[in-house]
Amino acid sequence: MSEVRTPARPSSRGTSQQSREAREAPFSLLVSGEHYAGWKTLRVTRGLERATGDFELTVSERWSLEEDIWQITPGESCEIQLGGETVLTGWVDKYGPSYDANSHSISLSGRSKTCDLVDCSITVDGGQFKGMTVGQIARILAQPFGVEIVVNTQTPPEPEVQVQQGETCFALIERLSRVHELLVTDDALGRLVLTRAGSGRATTNLIHGENILSASADLDNSKRFSDYIVKAQRPGNRTKDGGPIDQDWGGGGDGGWQPSLVEQVRQLRDIPNISARYRERMRIQAQAAAAKSPGKTAPKTLTQIVGRAKDAGVTRYRPHVIVAEKQADDAAAAQRADWEMRRRVGQALKVTVGVQGWRQEDGKLWATNDLVWVEAPWLSLSHELIIGEVQFSYDDGGELTELGLTLPDAFLPDPSKRKGKKDPAKGKKGGGKGGKGKKKGGGGDPYAGWQPTS
Repeated sequence: MSEVRTPARPSSRGTSQQSREAREAPFSLLVSGEHYAGWKTLRVTRGLERATGDFELTVSERWSLEEDIWQITPGESCEIQLGGETVLTGWVDKYGPSYDANSHSISLSGRSKTCDLVDCSITVDGGQFKGMTVGQIARILAQPFGVEIVVNTQTPPEPEVQVQQGETCFALIERLSRVHELLVTDDALGRLVLTRAGSGRATTNLIHGENILSASADLDNSKRFSDYIVKAQRPGNRTKDGGPIDQDWGGGGDGGWQPSLVEQVRQLRDIPNISARYRERMRIQAQAAAAKSPGKTAPKTLTQIVGRAKDAGVTRYRPHVIVAEKQADDAAAAQRADWEMRRRVGQALKVTVGVQGWRQEDGKLWATNDLVWVEAPWLSLSHELIIGEVQFSYDDGGELTELGLTLPDAFLPDPSKRKGKKDPAKGKKGGGKGGKGKKKGGGGDPYAGWQPTS
């Protein structure tokens, strides 16, 4: 069993009081196998759209500067425990000791083990993956960092994935997950999780006048658009003007539409710009190489694909063009546009609810990705929401939890199939004002009517 350490204090306080404080601490920090208790403030934040959770701890006391103090080194492994239950596993990023004539303080912060995937660039031989799923690619990228990957939703293999120069591991995983409408987050054990929304359900409702200490709503339409246009490409067999490709291109045919290669080389002398002359020479060499294979056809052109979605809740003309993360057909491009629209609608409206304590009525810690019923009359809110972010904190006011909430339809792959959930306490269907899900094809605004009332 590891030793529990508390900050060194003047000897008059006594070791028995230090041990009692360590036992009674509601949370503790485990660094490189050693427990550190006695912290005065705590903040741990984990989010459904965060690839890495983070924490911050502080302690400040009037200590004797001659006493031995904690020595924690950035880069050490760490674990945050609430009542003996792990909520974050990761690394210490910053250690900040300070003092004056009468006191000494320490601040400590860090992130989940997944932080290395967020920070570090990809170094893979060849810079591409072929015939692998998103989960398989994620496992290859995470292996050097010792990060485990949890895949809750399987995806089809990707024909070919090209790594962009300088791209981080998380950026590539998130780019591929976005196409399949997956969320990339972490868990308490420091694993990277590929999942979809609404995988669990809270056991305690959030009710005004019962357990809600504070509640607020933030409506921000600045990142919503009226039209979402996804542009993609796929291999085609038509020229830009729609006509068929000349089967004799580069194969020595007698089409007569281009001069001979010899004549083209002679014409290089007429190009005054050296750079332009070099580019033309490279083009001629490529054409000559293609001519060595009799009957070879021209390289296939790329067919332009466009997918569209409309946000009926935005009345002004506000178009937004997105370049698809990979090759796609018409259906995939339209699905990607719809996903982008719904995600931005969800991000435009956020509800924050504060409750006392870290646990629900059955003793379970509040968790992200859980559905929860919320009754907040001043916010005109009587609906089932999803917990997108959880922040545990501790200070002089005791244990507090702040929950970031939004409608689950903003994350679900196909919201048209989602029906209103019943209020478990009253047997009523959720969806009050604006509770109806968006119909496929750009129905009404799912947030219509969800506004504070005086």
